[in-house]
Amino acid sequence: MSRQNTLFLVSKQVLVIILCIVVVVVSICFASFFAFRANFKIRQQKKEALANGQVLYIVIEQYEVQNFKFKPGSSVKVLYEAKFTDDLEYYHRFENEYGYNTVEIKNGEAKVVAADCRDGVCKNQLITNGFKNWFESPSIICYPHGIKIKWEARTS
Repeated sequence: MSRQNTLFLVSKQVLVIILCIVVVVVSICFASFFAFRANFKIRQQKKEALANGQVLYIVIEQYEVQNFKFKPGSSVKVLYEAKFTDDLEYYHRFENEYGYNTVEIKNGEAKVVAADCRDGVCKNQLITNGFKNWFESPSIICYPHGIKIKWEARTS
């Protein structure tokens, strides 16, 4: 192979690497933008509720499950409900015929610390009672087990 062909192949490889890096950086920027935008909306909703004299509550609900989704039109059972304060401490394992979720609420944060669902998405979500975390979820949902944890603003 001649020197000119070798340089041409190397320059093509460099261009491909640079293009891949650009695609990754742009993807990260878009993902960050949409994550910050979603969290900005959550923070704005909480700020408005607190400014209107409302109190934040944490609610844990149980839904009926069909094909790993909440069954449409099914009844909702409230498993736990309390004022969502920094002093609230709660640790409980919820079990049903589909499996279990262990929920922990402390220091103004609610999260699933253990679950035996196959995807484990619920363990990567977090809800706070204020503005502590930039990446929080609007609610924590475990579709395989039918558990939903959410915050609500209510008048006191």
